[in-house]
Amino acid sequence: MNKFLFHHETYESEYNCSFYDVNQISLADRQHPIIGVIFVVTATIMILLYLPCILVFCRGRYRKQPCYKLMIFLGIIDVIITFCNGVLTGFFIIFGVVYCEYPMFTYIIGSFGVSLWCAQSASLDFLALNRCLEMARSHFSQLLFDKNLVYVWISMAVAYFFLVFWYSTPAMFSPFHMSWMFNPHVGYYADVESKYRNVVHMPNNIFVIVAMTSIYTVFILIFYKKSSATTNKKHVKQTFVQVFLLCLATVILCVSYIIIQFITLPTQTTMLTQFVWICYGGVVVSANFMNIQCDFFFMMQSGALDGTFVLDSALVVLLTGTAALHGANWGGKVRVFAVELFCDSEMSELVCVFANYYYQFKKFIAKNVNVIFKPCPLAFLTWLQKQENRKQFYRN
Repeated sequence: MNKFLFHHETYESEYNCSFYDVNQISLADRQHPIIGVIFVVTATIMILLYLPCILVFCRGRYRKQPCYKLMIFLGIIDVIITFCNGVLTGFFIIFGVVYCEYPMFTYIIGSFGVSLWCAQSASLDFLALNRCLEMARSHFSQLLFDKNLVYVWISMAVAYFFLVFWYSTPAMFSPFHMSWMFNPHVGYYADVESKYRNVVHMPNNIFVIVAMTSIYTVFILIFYKKSSATTNKKHVKQTFVQVFLLCLATVILCVSYIIIQFITLPTQTTMLTQFVWICYGGVVVSANFMNIQCDFFFMMQSGALDGTFVLDSALVVLLTGTAALHGANWGGKVRVFAVELFCDSEMSELVCVFANYYYQFKKFIAKNVNVIFKPCPLAFLTWLQKQENRKQFYRN
């Protein structure tokens, strides 16, 4: 935007469209309505899935937790960026829009999109670091992220956004690739002099690849070490797959957009890369739920498992997540252990809400399901006291 606002002569020399006619490639060859509709629908679904998560994280005392503050910030970025690279891109694909038809609008959206991607990358790195430190050394996490310190990290991402927005080369939509390229005249004019190359984009992506791979490798090692004593190998495997897929999606996305800027790839490849970016927000949502599951999983190993309940399996999944499904299946019912440990101090707030749901519907469950309850009396009384102390929190 610096070039557009304060160096307009340079902008005019590089981004004018006077030396070719956009209609030399027919509109029919530029339009792809079916693919555009798929992009718009997919992006809309992702946004609708994301908004409830943001609203939940903004309620009550959740937003006071550092990780939730990062998730709220990341969620806002993801919703905006999904709208840009999904909904707007989908309409551009439907109508076969090229840069020279709407130069100012495309330039601003392109600057916005690149900047949002960089801010999203930084936020993901910060969130991954926070979660890894919380699992490995919680006091380090508190030292770096607790109270108002988390706003320093968020401010860094915001500052990064504005720096890239102001000084970086914007990406321009290309209907020939159904993606965003830095050369505004791609399809008409080849950038043989590399004057449209973005000097921030590639270093940003390389850093994200190294950072995410390193952090999540440490995460997996710590998780595997702490979970080696458990018999719930299914959940260990599930968490490993979730972490691996998140890291893999990030790496693939970063590598793909680096390659696209240097090598001419088939349209199907660039289109698929753009579609993966749209779906990337859904991967982030899954990662957030993965963090909650991990908190629950390690809570299950924090003490003696004295309580035994028999609940309807669907209700168990709703209340506690799949990590709670231990024991033998009896005709659609599942044995669940250690419900009285649900509100230990190191737990995720959302898991405490699940515990409160169980507490509130305990009488209903007892009337409709065969309940076996043989807890350690002291543990059970402690659990009930914790529930009473948290009632005000749940009302908020």
